[in-house]
Amino acid sequence: MVRVKPNKVREQLKDTPEKSNRQIAEGLKVNHHTVSGVREELEGIGEIPQCDRKTKDGRTYPAKRSSVFATDKAQSQRAFAALASLHGESET
Repeated sequence: MVRVKPNKVREQLKDTPEKSNRQIAEGLKVNHHTVSGVREELEGIGEIPQCDRKTKDGRTYPAKRSSVFATDKAQSQRAFAALASLHGESET
């Protein structure tokens, strides 16, 4: 098995951080999890920006997805009920 050096992945990420992990992995013939790990490392130390990524079919994904929090118990219960209905479950 031929192993691509992480340096190749680092170089590609520095050149084209806007490309998706899967696009970079496909070009370098590595697993997209490998690219993801190197991306997290480089973003964590500020070597590359945390930018939105564009897939080869033109879709754009945000660099970081925002979290949603309920601000009170009633809002939490409504959110739980909505999720349960999506999965066909009843409230307990």
